Amino acid sequence: MRRGHVSQREVLWVLAWSLVAMILTSLPYALGWALSSPEVEFSGFVYNAVDCNSYVAKMFLGQRGAWLFHNVYTPEAHPGALIFLYHILLGKVAGLTGLSLVVTYHLARLVTIPLLFLAMYAFAAYFTPWVALRRLTLLLSAFAGGFGWLLMLLGQHHWLGSLPLDLILPEGFTFLVIYALPHLALARTLMLIAFLCTLHAFARGRARWAVLGGLASLGMGLIVPFYVLVFDVVLGNYLVALFIRRRKLPWAEVGLALPTVLIPAPLVTYNTWLFSTQPVYREWAVQNAVRSPHPLHYVAGYALVGVLAIGGVVWVLRRHDERWLFPVAWVIVVPPLLYAPFNLQRRLIEGMQVPLALLASVGLARYVLPAFSRSRLVRLLTRNPRYTLSGLRRLAVTAVVLATVPTNVFLLAGNSLELLAHRESPLFHERAEIEANDWLRVHTAPEDIVFCAFQTGNYVPARAGNRVFLGHTPETINAGEKKRIVARFFSADPDAEWRMAILREYGIAYVLVGPRERALGNFRPDAAPYLRQVYDNGRYAIYRVEMSANGGK
Repeated sequence: MRRGHVSQREVLWVLAWSLVAMILTSLPYALGWALSSPEVEFSGFVYNAVDCNSYVAKMFLGQRGAWLFHNVYTPEAHPGALIFLYHILLGKVAGLTGLSLVVTYHLARLVTIPLLFLAMYAFAAYFTPWVALRRLTLLLSAFAGGFGWLLMLLGQHHWLGSLPLDLILPEGFTFLVIYALPHLALARTLMLIAFLCTLHAFARGRARWAVLGGLASLGMGLIVPFYVLVFDVVLGNYLVALFIRRRKLPWAEVGLALPTVLIPAPLVTYNTWLFSTQPVYREWAVQNAVRSPHPLHYVAGYALVGVLAIGGVVWVLRRHDERWLFPVAWVIVVPPLLYAPFNLQRRLIEGMQVPLALLASVGLARYVLPAFSRSRLVRLLTRNPRYTLSGLRRLAVTAVVLATVPTNVFLLAGNSLELLAHRESPLFHERAEIEANDWLRVHTAPEDIVFCAFQTGNYVPARAGNRVFLGHTPETINAGEKKRIVARFFSADPDAEWRMAILREYGIAYVLVGPRERALGNFRPDAAPYLRQVYDNGRYAIYRVEMSANGGK
């Protein structure tokens, strides 16, 4: 097998493992839907449901005909923007097919799994002709985790101030991507395609490959704009590595890299302008902080694969094959990025698991397995005809792969147990809440702003399509202050003038009152002359804001 060529048999093997991943990651969702009843309905999400509701809300925009994004989780006025195009287009697919938004979301998740697996395998195939090495790279790229499971079992849920990264960082662990986040799966697929096209351009000296790489990078940026930054930095570091190896500037590669950088540049410029000059988007960017935790969390997340990858780096540096410098350049440049002055620090690790897995596979094949084969234990075992050297080596590789997957098992089992134990929001929604949201969807306009508690407000845009006063910590501008306003509003303390001022200031059209709102205090909306009840199912009531003369307008 030559480098870069992938046989039909290999493709079938990759698709088979894709099917395994599709089945495994769908088990908790299948359980959730099986647990639905006339009283409660499964939300469709078991992992990071708050964010997933926001993705469905963005799909709702597309389903209703929008092409530009509007933030439905904050009441402040703002212009539409060309962002979140993936979710808007997915909403249009739902509208054309008649499928529900949640079902469409999961179908997209299932479709992107084989695409990502094929891209990861193709990435490995570009560097090595050895099929076993390609396969090991794919398995480690797709399923490897760290020691998060152990930290959780030891009760160290917030060790050094953070949950384990292999439970919360999809950019760093592919399993989380294929489990819940299809837009990230497609973005990573396009990133790997962009890199492969660029490397082909370098190897063949053909600009058309560079243009294709630039177009793939543009597609990636339309899904997750800051991934273009990761792409450019990794590519730049590879050019630096070529300069160091050759001791002269790689002018040909620099020229061929220009299309891959310049094609998505207008998109990057637009996003930079949008999130730095437009008030609502600027505040959103400021409060959307995803900082890196203590460095030991990265050690815990990548300990086993990282140690094996050290051997791969050593092997690469001893060779004179410039192609292999690329995965090393990618892995080496990431640690500084993780603590760069950027709000989304830890997300800059995007995609690194793939080259890290490739280098770990090399380290295992070139150093660990030969040492294992020469060990006294293997020599003793192979004296028995039942044990062969090749069989023991396969067993060792299997053990390494299995040692990296417990966190994924922990996650699937934990989410499944949570479904069994807690049939409540955000995993499930009671029928009365669904009916109240359905009334809003039918009887109100999408731009009508609904005032309610945080958890209620997180679901309203995804089910009813309305804008809300509060519902998503990063996307709701000044979410902390708005939580305090909501808590005070539903308490018995404020007078009518204060409440009316809040409703007037933020242009609130409806107040939704359910169990969460009543739990905040003893406010009696029925006694408020500026609120008129328009819906009530016994659990949830909806009030239209009417600032009449009697209401104090």
